[in-house]
Amino acid sequence: MSNITTYIEQFGNIPFAELPYTDADDFSLNNIFYMPLEKVAPSVFESKPKTLGHYAQAFYALHDYKMVPAGLVLPKHICRRLVKMSSSRRFAAIKLTGVRSILDKDNTVQFAAATFILPNKTNIIMFRGTDDTICGWIEDFDLLLKGKTGSHDLTVQYLEEAAKALEGDIYVTGHSKGGHLALYAALMCSPETRKRIKRVYNNDGPGFSDSALIESKAYREILPCYRHYIPDSSMFGLMLKHDYDYKVVKSFVPLLGLVQHDISTWQLDGAIPVTVNDVTKVGKMQDVAFARVIEEATPENVNGFRTILNDCFEATGTQTLTGFVKNIVPAVPKMIRGYFDHDKETRSNFWQATLLILGNLAKAGLETVKGELEFPGDLPVTAK
Repeated sequence: MSNITTYIEQFGNIPFAELPYTDADDFSLNNIFYMPLEKVAPSVFESKPKTLGHYAQAFYALHDYKMVPAGLVLPKHICRRLVKMSSSRRFAAIKLTGVRSILDKDNTVQFAAATFILPNKTNIIMFRGTDDTICGWIEDFDLLLKGKTGSHDLTVQYLEEAAKALEGDIYVTGHSKGGHLALYAALMCSPETRKRIKRVYNNDGPGFSDSALIESKAYREILPCYRHYIPDSSMFGLMLKHDYDYKVVKSFVPLLGLVQHDISTWQLDGAIPVTVNDVTKVGKMQDVAFARVIEEATPENVNGFRTILNDCFEATGTQTLTGFVKNIVPAVPKMIRGYFDHDKETRSNFWQATLLILGNLAKAGLETVKGELEFPGDLPVTAK
């Protein structure tokens, strides 16, 4: 079995005219978009956009032709894939435009989007998942515990702007938070834009804080073209309220949903994802546990947890996970002082939220061992 690295090697010289856009193409493009191409590509939608190959080489040159990681949990392999794709017949000819990145620490927003244009004029509108910034990780907590962030509105605005600027069919896609945003944009865009959407990919992205959107008319409209992929022990893709008609991809990494979130661990058979019938017991346990946490946590618990967590990051004096890890030891005294600077109620809510997480994971784990876990996905699902 292969993954996106071997797919790029084996299919890189096959043009899209011979092999139309595949799920493996989508996985590959989502993976390389974690590289900050906004550093070399324009944010506007150009009338004559340049190729992915052009911008990949420009990015490589920007870093003195050295392979650089995209972040602490985003290794150099992504940069290597970007360079490999830039020299392949299949990917190098893809046009790239509207590459946009917004980091708003004050409003806790980490947003990035780009549009890849295939030779047949199909527009692949892509939203990036969480990057290496602390702001992005705090935004994830807002998404999971509050249900809405500033990225939601930016996502819909970007999709509408792209639809207005570009001709042709539209695919909307993303990985992790980006997959969640892709689905959100497809559901919240105008009916005129939605009619042009021919495919929606949610690659291991979480659901929504309530079920209204997945019970909506818009969801029923996009369902025939919706592809929701999660790895077999998914953690992020099973958070919040979501549909249960996903496809489960076999990962090379057993059991660990956090590691399986890396799309390069997903198995492919040529251009086709290797799927299994169901998620593992670990995946089911995580789904139920976090659903209970979100249901039981009070707004005070959420705010206390978020506030202290944010201040712990702030204490290191860095804006990235990479910097956080490098500076965590000298920052420990500041983190401790910052914790005790908060009032007793805030500290209490922080620990209540922490115990809710640990307690529900333990409870769901015990139910799994006893065979008593009630998993909603075991119920009949909507047929496509």
